[in-house]
Amino acid sequence: EIRRLRRDHLTSSQSIELINQNIRNIATDFKPDITFLFHYHYIDAETLDLCHKYGPIFCFFPDDAFTPERYTLRAYNAIRRIDCVMSTKSFNISEFYAIGIPVALFVNNSYDPELLHPVDISDEEADIYGCDVSFVGNNYIRDRTDFLAALVVRCPNIKFGIWGNYWNRVRLL
Repeated sequence: EIRRLRRDHLTSSQSIELINQNIRNIATDFKPDITFLFHYHYIDAETLDLCHKYGPIFCFFPDDAFTPERYTLRAYNAIRRIDCVMSTKSFNISEFYAIGIPVALFVNNSYDPELLHPVDISDEEADIYGCDVSFVGNNYIRDRTDFLAALVVRCPNIKFGIWGNYWNRVRLL
């Protein structure tokens, strides 16, 4: 049986505490053979210690794990409790080993062509989603925001599609 708890982009300290409390409650009730995390930076060390009582902890990390935005004091304290990290960033593998992660695996980016393929869309959808250049990713790294804003300003004849969370906080032009 798989139990799943989603984080819907909650970042306040109360939300983070609620996430950790929910994980601790599920772990105490369910006693998982393994715990699998997608990212870990909102999970407290105490929560991982409890999960670790029941089995190993695995974490998939598709982003650079050691940026200042992600490698917070919470993350610093928690990461050493993870038994195996899988990362799409080859340059992070040696960093994971350097801080004591027992197993760090590089997993190349990939996709399923049966799920991700061109589709026919209506003219209305083309007006909404059509663009020359697309960027898909969340807006939480200042360099990313600055870079994309500079591209939009310097390339006025190119229609950009910028998709992901938190872009509504930025006015690019």
